[in-house]
Amino acid sequence: MSFSRPKTPRKSKSASPTKPCREPVNAGSKIIEITPELARLYRQTKRPDVARPLLKIGAKSYGQDSVSLANPQIPLLDHVEDHPLSTASIDLPRHSDPIESELADGLHMSKGIYFAPAQILGGHGNKCARQWQRWCDDVIPALVAPYLSFLARGEQEQVSPGHACGCKRRQLQISCLYFEKINQIDLLICPCHPALQQLIQQGLFPCSPVAPSLAVSLSMLEFTRECFLRLTPNVTGFTGAVESFLRGRQYKLESTDTLRRRYGNSLNWYISLHAAADLHITNIIENARLANLDDVDEAALPSPYLRKRCPLCFGGTAHDPSFVNDVIVCIDACFTQKRRQAPRDPPRTHPSTTFLSEEAVQSMEASVGELRETRGRAPIPISVDEDVVEPGMNVPPSVLNECRDSFKAADERREKASTQFFADTGLMALLCRHDRVLWMVNMVTAGEKQHYALALLHELLENLPTSMTVGVLYDIACQLHRSCLKWQFLGKELSRITFSTAVFHAYAHNWACQLVYHPRKSQGFGLSDGEGCERLWSDLKKVIPVLRVSGYHQRLFVLDSQVEFLQWRSLLKLGPWMARKWKMCTTREAKAKAFLVGQDLPRLRATWADQVAAQTKPSPRQAKKKGQLMVETVLALSRAVVAKEAEICKLEIELTLVTTDVLLLDQRLQASRAQLSTMKLSLSNKTAALGIERDEAAEETS
Repeated sequence: MSFSRPKTPRKSKSASPTKPCREPVNAGSKIIEITPELARLYRQTKRPDVARPLLKIGAKSYGQDSVSLANPQIPLLDHVEDHPLSTASIDLPRHSDPIESELADGLHMSKGIYFAPAQILGGHGNKCARQWQRWCDDVIPALVAPYLSFLARGEQEQVSPGHACGCKRRQLQISCLYFEKINQIDLLICPCHPALQQLIQQGLFPCSPVAPSLAVSLSMLEFTRECFLRLTPNVTGFTGAVESFLRGRQYKLESTDTLRRRYGNSLNWYISLHAAADLHITNIIENARLANLDDVDEAALPSPYLRKRCPLCFGGTAHDPSFVNDVIVCIDACFTQKRRQAPRDPPRTHPSTTFLSEEAVQSMEASVGELRETRGRAPIPISVDEDVVEPGMNVPPSVLNECRDSFKAADERREKASTQFFADTGLMALLCRHDRVLWMVNMVTAGEKQHYALALLHELLENLPTSMTVGVLYDIACQLHRSCLKWQFLGKELSRITFSTAVFHAYAHNWACQLVYHPRKSQGFGLSDGEGCERLWSDLKKVIPVLRVSGYHQRLFVLDSQVEFLQWRSLLKLGPWMARKWKMCTTREAKAKAFLVGQDLPRLRATWADQVAAQTKPSPRQAKKKGQLMVETVLALSRAVVAKEAEICKLEIELTLVTTDVLLLDQRLQASRAQLSTMKLSLSNKTAALGIERDEAAEETS
């Protein structure tokens, strides 16, 4: 990549795309003739193992569409200086082939065309994977100390043109991008003084790990990072604005689409360096804090990870017997944070990631499936005509079934995101009562499966002392609590958890369910609303469009970066948050005490307990068509009464006319009258149960 700033406007010497160069170009021992036919053939093939053409040939600059390959089987390097070498050393041995030798040395391209042998490049996908691996394993960890040293100085350090070491040196020409200008610098590099270290000392960050062609100012990258944390990330639009701004200041880029790719690469790995540096400083602070603690049992405290996530909830606190819940958390899922089906990108993990590993989630899913299969689908027999409270629950099944039917989230089989089009269907998060993210889970199923919430709770309990208790606020907490008791999820750890519904969703539950699970009617939850996850989804909605088509690991990294920014922002507001909440609590407490002056508190508590017991009492279970069957029975009984009356009238007439068998007829008449009396009494009782009068029933039968 090259930049120029002409003194006076003049016509560019670049070859026009409509008039390609036909003269042969000498690239070492290879002669390539660039023709329109070869250019068209290259554009039509679009082989995945063939990289895009070089942008600079000899002393002339050509458009990308006018440069091609004579042999499409030989992969062409996008840029030789950005090639990820297979070893960490810059001073590599020479090879027999001159082209391979130039590539292995990683020299900056000045003129000529360089081709990478297929055995070295291994295809575009392998190239990207090797480059990502080099950034993650070698480059970023090695740059943390120089980066922090530069920030501590607060000024750029000029690198001397010469080195005292006796290593073989080579020269790199690098374009340096600042806010308002582009400078060209020459670096002498050797194994003792690599280009990355020299650039960081001058306040620059490279676009490639070995021999970069572009370096961007750290101040400019930091400004871009801060913008993309608050706005929708858009490297294309940002670099387009920068390129237009520089063009107005007479800085011209000699190739198209070059700044976007190189600036995006620099920004991507600068964010990784910034995260690694933050983690390094956090670890130093945590180690210093632990060193100054005297006579403190670490086993009685939350894990260092939790203390870092929220100092108010877990900062050195232990179990308090006077509290119902030592910790209050909330859980919720979001199905708008989806990712389309696509092959995964190279692995890249944020240093302070909050996502549970795929192995942990899959292990919990297998455990849940095994428990459900082992214990069967109906471990508690329930009578058809009786509503029996299940063991451990305070709400009858009829109430829980109504809550289950009214919530989409309670139906695990309901499809909320198609797995046919989306590889990742959503997110589920676990937050503390201060809206600070503790853990997140990447969901890959169409519905809101319970094993995601169970995996989050299991991870929380593993990082807490066994003596600490947890209050869980969840939209369908009643259903999760019922499943945990029925299938013995979480085992003995379940006794440490108190379930309650989030305030916003609590009013959609049955009233009997609210009496038990509403946080304002339950002890131990205070004024916590459990809607921190909703606020988190609102803060993350700006990245939904860009992450819909992102890579798997890139998506998780961007989400982790956004979460870390939200953590930092909320940390600065925790003081005002505590002051505001304290004022609100004292105000409500004063109002409540003023209202209760002169009241009989024991009587009020007893009345409330009686109300809860009465309204959560199991009710007789009724068949779905019992009312219809009762009406049909009354109608049939009315018709039978009419028929019996007609039979009695006939017997009375026969008794007056017949002179023989009078005794037999009289017996039949007395029996029919007794049956009629019984039928009328039964009809009267059934019509009274239906709430209608006997005359109305008679009219209906007539």
